Amino acid sequence: MTGAGEPVVLRVLGVAPIPGPPPVGHEGPSRPGPPVPRVGGMRLAPGTESARPAEAIASMPRVRVAGRTDAGPCRENNEDAVLVRSEPDSGFHIFAVADGLGGHRAGEVASQMVVETLAQGQPGPDRPERWLRQAFNAANLAIWNHSQTHPEAFNLQSTATALVLTSSEALIGHVGDCRVYLIRDGVTVQCTSDHTQAMEMLRLRIITAEQAVRHPARNQLTRSLGAELFVNVEISRRPIQQGDVFVICSDGLWSELTREEIANEVAADHDPGAAAASLIQVAIARGAPDNVSVVVVRVAGPVEAPAPDRGRRWLPWR
Repeated sequence: MTGAGEPVVLRVLGVAPIPGPPPVGHEGPSRPGPPVPRVGGMRLAPGTESARPAEAIASMPRVRVAGRTDAGPCRENNEDAVLVRSEPDSGFHIFAVADGLGGHRAGEVASQMVVETLAQGQPGPDRPERWLRQAFNAANLAIWNHSQTHPEAFNLQSTATALVLTSSEALIGHVGDCRVYLIRDGVTVQCTSDHTQAMEMLRLRIITAEQAVRHPARNQLTRSLGAELFVNVEISRRPIQQGDVFVICSDGLWSELTREEIANEVAADHDPGAAAASLIQVAIARGAPDNVSVVVVRVAGPVEAPAPDRGRRWLPWR
């Protein structure tokens, strides 16, 4: 009982107060240990960036690589960005092309955010595709947040395509209309599918492949980084062989050269730097209406046999 005018104090007996969690990425008194790893502004999923003893790192194939970008003959500003990141001692290579959307304000800011995010952290040894997907999500979130807090950069967006090489396979992360071509034994394969209205109509058989090449909707994107708070990242993987050549390029290049022409330019010169420069020169000579960017990757060294597939473990964070 309490007297009139006295405050009523409520107590819950036998229940200890629940402390709030420490800030992500920092130690807490009840959670000792190293800081939680991050990619960009996002906390990494469990096991994404685990410690990796030196003896556990598989032998990486030697690669020869070169990246080039040019504003092109019709643009004053270059909104493309390329990433060449080779870390064989850590067990991976990462290459990427990002294309800030033409016509949007500060497109070069968006593409630079993508390559800066991919330059952080490193893939885990077991599931590198998790790191790749989370890096794309982190870049998407960074671009979205920037556009929401900077009125002058409203509707900031970018497309991006990244190639991760491990000891025996290639992983490709893809959003938008940049492309990856694989040239093997004289055969050229497009490893990505454009996220455009024209490709969607082609998939639904509304138009033919010939019509899709020059369709007015071939540059109307259905997916890009920064357009929405969440993005669906297309992830694919394939084994690699010695002698494989990967070409990552923006739409400013592939819109002017066919896949056969790209393969011929790469086959004509085994130096990736000369091949990349030649590809850009051809696109510019044909009046490329957009910025032109390309990364040429040649797998020059021996490739390890892929590890046996043990099946997927269906865990909620994988």
